[in-house]
Amino acid sequence: MRRFTNEDLQLLDALAIEVYREHVLVADLTLL
Repeated sequence: MRRFTNEDLQLLDALAIEVYREHVLVADLTLL
């Protein structure tokens, strides 16, 4: 198993934030 580097973690962080924001946007739209 290879270890994650800081760059990998930053990429995962950015991706998680993007996905989270997409989900929040969708949730807001379904509530309207």
